[in-house]
Amino acid sequence: MLRESFARPDILVVEPNVSPVAIEVEILPAINIESEALSRLGQYTSGAGRTILSAIAVRLPTRIRAKQGHQLVKELAAAADLEMALYTGSDSSKASRWPRSVGKDNLTLSRLAGTIEDATLATRVAALVESAKAEAGFVRDWRNRHLAHRDLQLALGSGAQPLSTVSDDQMERALAALRSVMNEIQLHYWNSTTEYEFFVAPNDAESLTYYLSEAVKAERKQQERWSGG
Repeated sequence: MLRESFARPDILVVEPNVSPVAIEVEILPAINIESEALSRLGQYTSGAGRTILSAIAVRLPTRIRAKQGHQLVKELAAAADLEMALYTGSDSSKASRWPRSVGKDNLTLSRLAGTIEDATLATRVAALVESAKAEAGFVRDWRNRHLAHRDLQLALGSGAQPLSTVSDDQMERALAALRSVMNEIQLHYWNSTTEYEFFVAPNDAESLTYYLSEAVKAERKQQERWSGG
């Protein structure tokens, strides 16, 4: 229980010699979860009256609704797609938020549902986002260990789990799931959709692949001429 407001955070962590931590938890779309967590900063706990200087907002995937008891605990322990934001500060007007990039909040597909005020649309978008995350799950490992970062064991070939192979069909399903999210929002607000799969851009990745392939062929022909005298 919090003093004066008589509010009750979902979870209140109180330990000796450190300020209490308030944790707010909701299942997606969880539109107001971050504002609720932010509002806990600067409030005092009942009893000792200690000030809350840290608050955490947690969004749970929609599949959690179907779990209870031991199955719920097991699902939460195994979940790799929980979303979390940490706020620190003496009050909501002076709070710092994590995660951030170069001091700025990140705009991600996962945060779309939380910005939509229409509860019905937000629920539909949240479900589509969950589907998109599932379809694009194979990308995360490539991003974490090869594209954005270089995994040391993988680079040295010293017993690391190999990266999974990626097929055109996998990539198309992932892109189709992303298109579904964007078109659900566009259809609601503008009564139209965009055929993203038919978008044509000059000098795109496919063009780059073609030119690189032609360069390799030219290099091989040159080497053959040199080898033949």
